[in-house]
Amino acid sequence: MQPEAELKKYYDLTKRMDAQGGPEGSTNLFEEILWQEQQILSFFGLPNSDKYRKILWELTYDEKFGKKAVQNIVKQLQEAAETHLLAPVHTALEMLNQAQREKSSAFDILPELGFATHIYTLYVYEQLLLKGEITTEEALAALQKTAEPAILDKLGVMANKEQPRRTKSYRELKEEIPYIEGFIDHVLYAEEEMEEDEEEEITVEGDEFEPVPFLLGHPAVVERIICIEHTNISMVVRANNEDKPEMYTLGMHVDEFKELMSLYEPLGAIILARGEQLTAENGTEEPVIYEIDLEEDLGQTLEIDQHYLEVYAPQIRDERGRLEENRFGFVMLHEIIPIGEVEEIELQDEEAALNQVTGQLKHIQAWYGFYLNKLKSLNKVTSESLSAEEKQLIARHYAGLQDDSLFELARQLHELYSRHHINFELRNKSEE
Repeated sequence: MQPEAELKKYYDLTKRMDAQGGPEGSTNLFEEILWQEQQILSFFGLPNSDKYRKILWELTYDEKFGKKAVQNIVKQLQEAAETHLLAPVHTALEMLNQAQREKSSAFDILPELGFATHIYTLYVYEQLLLKGEITTEEALAALQKTAEPAILDKLGVMANKEQPRRTKSYRELKEEIPYIEGFIDHVLYAEEEMEEDEEEEITVEGDEFEPVPFLLGHPAVVERIICIEHTNISMVVRANNEDKPEMYTLGMHVDEFKELMSLYEPLGAIILARGEQLTAENGTEEPVIYEIDLEEDLGQTLEIDQHYLEVYAPQIRDERGRLEENRFGFVMLHEIIPIGEVEEIELQDEEAALNQVTGQLKHIQAWYGFYLNKLKSLNKVTSESLSAEEKQLIARHYAGLQDDSLFELARQLHELYSRHHINFELRNKSEE
């Protein structure tokens, strides 16, 4: 196995999945990515736990697959492997005792012990062991009962039935699997809670929360162009805000794209011709019609220096029906404004900065609601081959909450609003 080649394959798979709408838009690609992660970590002698998978995730944050980034990832994996392999040997009971004291994540400790992160193993670890309902010896004995993949498959099938105790799997496992009755009750209770939430009347507040257009930093540099389903264009744009570059994915209709390219000839005409050529060559029905890396394919990026791009963050409804702006970083084109028509732009004064921070916090708050909705959907419609961990990863990835700290911040902000009805606003000193 060549780590660099496998990392390139892993990077390409993640970008293809993103272009097709994320994990929910391409479950097969997501499953292939999970397998690729496991293979890479196994090569370095590392378990398939979140703390090591996060090293791989760093590679996917870059817009380009760079040699330095790959070298950094390989170095991190080698150092992690050395630390892991040279660490003092602990028994499974010692590891569970420490995990119980430190409330370690199931997605770290279970793979370390060689157990799958499955809805049943998560129940034993999170609901029983961490809550002090059973001892570490009892937890280990229960986990060891799931060593055979066929056992977990049967438990998964049983858990997804409306009446688990009437299944063949239950009859086969009820004497063999510890805590199976509590496990079934836990699954049924969780499903009832979800159904009750869906039955609650959704009160939609007035649509007074309108997206506010704003200007991208000037100049804006187009680095990559993706054509989706013939009508939609996404451009990866680097905008300079006070000498600090920020990356955006800018969406627009193909007619708006052609208008913008016509303003920047001859390179705009070359880009349009290249797009037409790639479209003609693509004989498949793939959602992504073509992709152009301007630096790699054409030798130069496109600098939008004679116009300002006015954009807005698109709106979505959260699980209670409230309008929220979509996640920060994806924007839609609102207007192309000639540079001469813009008299003053004050993007970094105190009020604008406060509004921007407040807006970003609201985006993050909305992401968690998006995560909950996707998780509910996955629990109802996805195949039984996906474990609870995989469904959570899909939902987190789709909502842009892969980072644990960001995920926890989103959860807390969402709870402040949904449970305590706190609508936060940052204010400058003159308003206090």
